[in-house]
Amino acid sequence: MPSATSDAPIASLSRCTDSTMAADNENPSHTRLDGGWSVAGARFTATGRTPLGTVVTLVAVRLDRAATGKWSADNGAAERSRR
Repeated sequence: MPSATSDAPIASLSRCTDSTMAADNENPSHTRLDGGWSVAGARFTATGRTPLGTVVTLVAVRLDRAATGKWSADNGAAERSRR
């Protein structure tokens, strides 16, 4: 996720041990996501659905407390994020 000094949105991702997740974004144009997550090797993937039904996938290199990655949505939107 980006640092607090960048212009990119900052999101908080809560992961549960049952492989569910919720992502909240400080940018009001990006809504909450609810879905699931998994890790394969060093690759973290989370897929969630917005309240309007858009499916968003987050992909990142797995790190202990922070991740660098990107997101894409089934409506064609995408963004690269970095920490």
